[in-house]
Amino acid sequence: GHGLCVEHEKRRIQQMDADRPSSKDRGYDAEWRVIQREFLEAYPMCAVCGGPAKHVHHIVPLSRGGTHDL
Repeated sequence: GHGLCVEHEKRRIQQMDADRPSSKDRGYDAEWRVIQREFLEAYPMCAVCGGPAKHVHHIVPLSRGGTHDL
Protein backbone atom coordinates (compact mmCIF):
# COMPACT_ATOMS: atom_id res chain seq x y z
CA GLY A 1 0.00 0.00 0.00
CA HIS A 2 2.41 2.73 -1.11
CA GLY A 3 2.68 5.29 -3.88
CA LEU A 4 5.84 6.85 -5.29
CA CYS A 5 7.66 10.07 -4.41
CA VAL A 6 8.17 12.74 -7.07
CA GLU A 7 11.69 11.54 -7.95
CA HIS A 8 10.73 7.88 -8.42
CA GLU A 9 7.61 8.82 -10.37
CA LYS A 10 9.73 11.04 -12.63
CA ARG A 11 12.07 8.11 -13.34
CA ARG A 12 9.11 5.82 -14.09
CA ILE A 13 7.58 8.31 -16.52
CA GLN A 14 10.90 8.79 -18.34
CA GLN A 15 10.89 5.06 -19.08
CA MET A 16 7.46 5.10 -20.69
CA ASP A 17 6.65 5.68 -24.35
CA ALA A 18 5.87 9.32 -25.20
CA ASP A 19 3.39 8.34 -27.93
CA ARG A 20 0.76 6.79 -25.68
CA PRO A 21 -2.82 8.16 -25.43
CA SER A 22 -3.78 10.77 -22.83
CA SER A 23 -4.41 9.66 -19.27
CA LYS A 24 -8.14 10.32 -19.67
CA ASP A 25 -8.24 8.17 -22.81
CA ARG A 26 -6.51 5.39 -20.85
CA GLY A 27 -9.17 5.41 -18.08
CA TYR A 28 -7.56 7.71 -15.53
CA ASP A 29 -10.61 9.91 -15.10
CA ALA A 30 -12.25 11.87 -12.25
CA GLU A 31 -13.11 8.60 -10.49
CA TRP A 32 -9.42 7.64 -10.50
CA ARG A 33 -8.35 11.04 -9.18
CA VAL A 34 -10.68 10.62 -6.18
CA ILE A 35 -9.38 7.10 -5.51
CA GLN A 36 -5.78 8.26 -5.87
CA ARG A 37 -6.30 11.12 -3.41
CA GLU A 38 -7.95 8.82 -0.86
CA PHE A 39 -5.18 6.23 -1.26
CA LEU A 40 -2.44 8.82 -0.70
CA GLU A 41 -4.21 10.05 2.42
CA ALA A 42 -4.18 6.48 3.77
CA TYR A 43 -0.67 5.58 2.49
CA PRO A 44 1.39 8.77 2.22
CA MET A 45 4.87 7.24 1.94
CA CYS A 46 6.85 6.22 -1.18
CA ALA A 47 7.11 2.44 -1.61
CA VAL A 48 10.74 2.78 -2.76
CA CYS A 49 12.41 5.35 -0.49
CA GLY A 50 9.90 6.12 2.27
CA GLY A 51 9.60 9.81 1.29
CA PRO A 52 6.28 11.57 0.69
CA ALA A 53 4.30 9.81 -2.07
CA LYS A 54 2.67 11.89 -4.80
CA HIS A 55 1.55 9.20 -7.29
CA VAL A 56 -0.38 5.92 -7.16
CA HIS A 57 -0.29 3.06 -9.63
CA HIS A 58 -2.58 0.14 -10.33
CA ILE A 59 -1.28 -3.31 -9.40
CA VAL A 60 -2.53 -4.49 -12.79
CA PRO A 61 -2.49 -1.65 -15.35
CA LEU A 62 -5.85 -0.68 -16.81
CA SER A 63 -4.45 -1.55 -20.24
CA ARG A 64 -4.05 -5.14 -19.05
CA GLY A 65 -7.50 -5.47 -17.52
CA GLY A 66 -6.85 -3.84 -14.14
CA THR A 67 -9.49 -1.95 -12.21
CA HIS A 68 -9.66 0.97 -9.79
CA ASP A 69 -10.43 -1.44 -6.94
CA LEU A 70 -8.23 -0.99 -3.86
